[in-house]
Amino acid sequence: MSYDVQLCRKAAQNHPNFWEENEHNNSVCAFTKKEINILKDKLLSYGYYPTRLYEGFQCYEKKGFASVTAMLTNNVLYFTAKGDDIFEISMDCSEMVDDNFIKYDPQVGEWEEAEWEDEN
Repeated sequence: MSYDVQLCRKAAQNHPNFWEENEHNNSVCAFTKKEINILKDKLLSYGYYPTRLYEGFQCYEKKGFASVTAMLTNNVLYFTAKGDDIFEISMDCSEMVDDNFIKYDPQVGEWEEAEWEDEN
């Protein structure tokens, strides 16, 4: 059985079907081009590498972790893993949470926001 966690824009928290690709969600929840580039850089810095396109979206695998995959869509960065690798995706996704991005765990229906305050 696989386990999934998702990283999305904070605005998605107020939209129950934020993952759906539709005009409303794309206007509110979609990543900007700058955010997509930030997420791509974060994935690379965490050891993920691009593998293939799936329905037009970039898929990634993580070096050294057989079951860890990620897929970057317009609205969501999906992480999936099995077994002991579940901890890895949960930690990676949590570490990517910041002032712009929020983590969602669909298995338990919980959101995770950044726990620090910007000192600027």
